[in-house]
Amino acid sequence: MNFFQKCSDYLGSFIYGEIETKLEKILDEIKKDQTRTENLEKELEKAKIRADKFKNLVVSIGDTIPDMMWGKDINGRYIYVNNGILKGLFYNMNYRDVLGLTDLEITTKCKLLVGDENHTFGEVCGNSDLVVLKNLKKERFLEWGLINGKEVYLEVYKAPLLNNGEVIGTVGTGRDVTEWYTLIRDAVLKNKCAKKPDCIGSLVLKELDKYKFGA
Repeated sequence: MNFFQKCSDYLGSFIYGEIETKLEKILDEIKKDQTRTENLEKELEKAKIRADKFKNLVVSIGDTIPDMMWGKDINGRYIYVNNGILKGLFYNMNYRDVLGLTDLEITTKCKLLVGDENHTFGEVCGNSDLVVLKNLKKERFLEWGLINGKEVYLEVYKAPLLNNGEVIGTVGTGRDVTEWYTLIRDAVLKNKCAKKPDCIGSLVLKELDKYKFGA
């Protein structure tokens, strides 16, 4: 074997050894990356489980409360509803039937169920959302309309929904105060305390402030 052949073999062995060493390091890094990826996937799975548990808890709390509860995005489309509003206002629809819809779109579906003349609730409720978004503070309203042919009055609280300081929609609760409204309206009209029916709503809310709701 001549000198050049020896040099060639030596360089070949050296280069091969270098390549082998680098490949081993690369493979080692890949294994470490795989381990990090697996650990990350496990953490993500744990986070997902925690998020699902929290979501289920929030849903459970909302469905346990008898009052109507809801949330809407900035365009007035429902992003959350509890059983109270599904049963009390939306004729036991599934939440999937109303999420992503506006009040007017849901009202259209309600009218198809009970007839145009028997459902009018929701045709004007969107206006109070605009008040909340304009004033950016909690507001209180008396909202009314026909539900399955029955005149219903709700005491409604609405507030802007914020995410890191940015307004992303509105949230609200509603409580059926039809009985209260009827009693106070009849008393007001009987005693002729008010000439304008519009002011009765304010009187009802003032009267409600005197009481704490019981079970």
